[in-house]
Amino acid sequence: MTTVFVVLNYGLPVVTAVIWKGATLLKPDLLRNQVVKHVSICLVFPMAQQIACLMFGAFIISLLESPAEESARLEHAEYMRGLRERLSSADYTSLVQRLGDPGKEPWRNWDFPGSMYYCYTLITTIGYGTFAPKTPGGKIFSCIYALVGIPFSAYQLSLLGRSWTVFFNCFLKRTKIRVQEYMKGHAVLSADGTVSYENAEAALNGCGLHVGKAQLMQMVRDNEADGNPGLNKMEYSKLVAQVKDMMTEQVRFSISVALVMALLLGAAIILPLMNPSIPVEDGIYWSIMTWTTIGLGDVTLQLADDFSLHGSFNVLVISLLSACLSLVASCISNASELAFLLRSLLPMEQAADVFNRVTAREEPSDDQIKDTPGDEAEVTEKVKGLRESTDPESTASTEDHVSL
Repeated sequence: MTTVFVVLNYGLPVVTAVIWKGATLLKPDLLRNQVVKHVSICLVFPMAQQIACLMFGAFIISLLESPAEESARLEHAEYMRGLRERLSSADYTSLVQRLGDPGKEPWRNWDFPGSMYYCYTLITTIGYGTFAPKTPGGKIFSCIYALVGIPFSAYQLSLLGRSWTVFFNCFLKRTKIRVQEYMKGHAVLSADGTVSYENAEAALNGCGLHVGKAQLMQMVRDNEADGNPGLNKMEYSKLVAQVKDMMTEQVRFSISVALVMALLLGAAIILPLMNPSIPVEDGIYWSIMTWTTIGLGDVTLQLADDFSLHGSFNVLVISLLSACLSLVASCISNASELAFLLRSLLPMEQAADVFNRVTAREEPSDDQIKDTPGDEAEVTEKVKGLRESTDPESTASTEDHVSL
């Protein structure tokens, strides 16, 4: 039963992905469709590779930890058998409720589904810690597997994150068209071939841009303060391109945040339905602790079935968890892109002032250099000389000296 379960639950999706990969190699025309190509490269193949990686790790860690777990179970059963002979029935029942019944099935943590669950929490850095290896071999393998598996898993999750772009693109395409048409509608050229500042500001106010609008508005006003009659075609085209980029990232970030919030609400509803003993706040708590990979482990999914403590940890659960992790990573990446675009809108003078404030260093005085003992004084003198050599006036004098 266990072999059939493993093959159907984990092996079949991997074999299917391998067959599909072979078919695409023999007939490349199958990937001409952009949707099929995107789903294959960013969804099917990464999931199959991740499951194959988990199966390899689960096979090794199960071999290393199962004998020790079996030995510990026999010792526990012998200990409980001795207590049963010395305690009353009521006391023994109370003790079993606390320590567990050694004859109750299922009891294994290190069967194949449990090992898959452990390996998944390891390479995704969730690390619930509900059970951990006890043997030296299991601990060493976990260290090596984590060092290799974490970068591998991060790469696969990044590919899965790209699959969300298929969902985003249908909104982004409409956004770009709408912004392009709206901005063109305000591109009323005056007699001198420029767009007036009033029209440019009206376009910015009505295009729906929220993040970065103040910076773009300031750029228009700075251009007006320089005495220019208006924005020429090139300047206005640049403004339109910046608005489109900002709107694209704003919509992408808004959609990803909305999806994350929907997943949080879904977890708050689904987990209590799966296990009525879990309140709604624990569902939200579990999802945040899991998707941020904090993984405290005090609240986890109930994965036990009639055959294994983690028998319900199947390909569907792996796919859903990976999709949630990739979505959170995509949301963070979109926030970073939005912040980068916003930072790029800073005027050059302001950016230079920020750079100078960050990189400013107080140079030591001659008295401080004299008071510095030995080697430190020599190093400090060299540093000061290096700074003087990078000074424009110092560089100019050096060039004059060389020319002489």
